Amino acid sequence: VIIAAREDEPSLTCHHVPEFFRHVLERLDLSRDLHFITRTTMDTLDYSGISLNQGSKVLWTAAGNPKRALSTSLPAVALPGGFSNPRLFVPGVLILSGPAHAQPRDTHDPAMEGLCQTLAQASGLEGFPLIVVADDADFTVQSWDNFLWVTFTRSDPATDTSGFACSLDAWARPLPEPPAGLADYTGEALAQPDAALPDPLPVDVPAWVSADTSLSLTDLAGLEPIHDRVLIRPADPVEALQVVTAVLLGGGSLVLAAEAEPAVAARIADAERARIPR
Repeated sequence: VIIAAREDEPSLTCHHVPEFFRHVLERLDLSRDLHFITRTTMDTLDYSGISLNQGSKVLWTAAGNPKRALSTSLPAVALPGGFSNPRLFVPGVLILSGPAHAQPRDTHDPAMEGLCQTLAQASGLEGFPLIVVADDADFTVQSWDNFLWVTFTRSDPATDTSGFACSLDAWARPLPEPPAGLADYTGEALAQPDAALPDPLPVDVPAWVSADTSLSLTDLAGLEPIHDRVLIRPADPVEALQVVTAVLLGGGSLVLAAEAEPAVAARIADAERARIPR
């Protein structure tokens, strides 16, 4: 799933694929904007996962000002054995031909780790936020249809994404050797949110802290539950948090219309059969 912020370029549309990719790749922060769902349900006809109806997904969420200028020419990079034929697809996207994946499903390829180590030492790649390793680089760069099909329908993100300091093990195991200066929070921040901690957290633990507001778990647990379907236009993140918590406490449901004018929100609420809290 690739998401761009509408306010950054209001005329942008995902139906214009080249412009959409250009916008996202200019803004994507690889240290924070990739969100992996490591084990989830998949379509029966999706064979890229670890088994039938199982696999991973990744969300790209780009927002803000451009963070880089996308490169329009190929750099001179010495590739490790098995990798060849670097091709420029569009600005910022480099395609390589690579060796066949010889590992079992759900297993990282050591050859990719070797490639990443080589590229990390290379210069001239700052303008390439996306490097794709494919069976056939020439085929991949022939058209947008070929590129999209090869890149996004023939890979399992949790095992096939490489090149930055993040543990992408499909079982959420930690990095074997975190890079110097980086901490791996795999043990503290559980990858599977339904795997609850064995002991309940203290009720006075802060659940939200901002410049002018602090809410504890007790504060949130004391909210009046919402049992029905509501539509809200939150004025700030604190209000949004409180309503979402109240909906979870009461087993209700929520329609979020953050930027809708009152008349538009009323029409949405009518269509969604939702109540607008007063």
